[in-house]
Amino acid sequence: MKREKLLIARSRKGWTQEEAAEHLGVSAVTVCRWEQGETTPFSYNIGKLCETYEMTAAQLGLDEDETSAERAEQTTPTAPPFLPFVREDLTLRLLALALVTCRTTWAELLSLQERVLLALKEIDTMNTDKQDYQFTRREALCRLAALPLVTLNLSALIAVTQHPAEEVLTQCTAGLTACRQLSRGWHEDMQLASQALSAYLPTLKQIVKDSPRHRNVAARLTARVAALQTTLSLHMEGPQRAADYARQAVTYSQESGDLPLQIVALRYLAWTYFRSDRPKQALATLEQATHLIQQATVPVPSSLEGASYATLAKYQAFNRLPEAADSSLHLAHDIFPVALTNEADLLYTGDMEYNYANLLLEDGMTHYYLGQHEQAMTTFARIIDAQTHTPKIEVNSKRTQVEVINHTALASLKLPMNRKDKEVSIHLLQAGVEGARSLQSEQRFAEAQRAYELMEAIWSGDSDVLELHDLFEHW
Repeated sequence: MKREKLLIARSRKGWTQEEAAEHLGVSAVTVCRWEQGETTPFSYNIGKLCETYEMTAAQLGLDEDETSAERAEQTTPTAPPFLPFVREDLTLRLLALALVTCRTTWAELLSLQERVLLALKEIDTMNTDKQDYQFTRREALCRLAALPLVTLNLSALIAVTQHPAEEVLTQCTAGLTACRQLSRGWHEDMQLASQALSAYLPTLKQIVKDSPRHRNVAARLTARVAALQTTLSLHMEGPQRAADYARQAVTYSQESGDLPLQIVALRYLAWTYFRSDRPKQALATLEQATHLIQQATVPVPSSLEGASYATLAKYQAFNRLPEAADSSLHLAHDIFPVALTNEADLLYTGDMEYNYANLLLEDGMTHYYLGQHEQAMTTFARIIDAQTHTPKIEVNSKRTQVEVINHTALASLKLPMNRKDKEVSIHLLQAGVEGARSLQSEQRFAEAQRAYELMEAIWSGDSDVLELHDLFEHW
């Protein structure tokens, strides 16, 4: 529900949302979301709003929001002074966040997601020197992802309707946050995340169907669960099953009325078409997404807009539209923020599993499809060191890291013959195969196989190349 008093207060100042944002020290997107009632200001934001607009919280219609925010802050799990170990127990803190209180609004669910991530960040910082911490962290995330399956008996086979919708939404939001973290790891973590997400979906869909009060929130959450499941299915089951999930993400994002989420869902659907060798359909679907951006009457996060144009450039290049691809790529770089600090940018790039490294990856692939292989190599080298295969900038998942390695290998094999380096290409190929096997990703494995086929054609009968054949035994 719109906060009319907040909108009127800004109008009295004669400010645009951008001008108000500058005075308030937040983004214009955040101001818009407050006014539209999509998110709730925290208490310190409410204080700043009162100061800036020279009005009380009650006059701004924020007195109830202030009480709600204070109540949420008071229910944040903290360690009792006589139990200091609680602060360092990640599992206990994450489970407490999911169980301490039920959330009913989208703003409260987003706040829960942020609190889970903050708890992870805090304990990550405390444990940088502990060798066994990553194992402990993984266990905590696995337990949080599985929590709704244990406490609510959620199942991939049937909808479970005997529990209050608030409990389901709260625990599935916390679980989705854990699944997103797990999905960035190797195969076992991806598999566990996928199993948990599959169990969330039937009950969330039933809430959308049966509960007018919770329909919008449940639809948003369902779309996000289906989007992440699209990624996991694409790597573990193949593009056909992934496309089913992507279509669900589109359907429920439309049900929610969340325009940026609809754009995210269309990006996932286009991706599944591209991976199933339907490049024209991929391009047409991505064009739908960019059309929504161009026609939008609400702000679209710059990260989502920039990412969409980068992907559009890649598909245009693949479909032999070089001028359009070049134009879209330049637009993507002009729009996409290198540092993701804006609240909306962080939310939707989380849904997309996308950061600046992904933008550079799509830049490199655009050049690769345009036949500009040296430029592609140069761009990939900004992400991954070709010798050590370690990231030079933040890479958001193991899948992305291996994808960059594979496409660097492919680009190296397309260089002019006097620029090819067999040892470098073999080194990259070995790393790509090893990564694909650790992920058990069909997509990454197929990329490495393409590189090997090129290598065999270039250095036919070469003993070093022939020795690599045994690497391609499928798991």
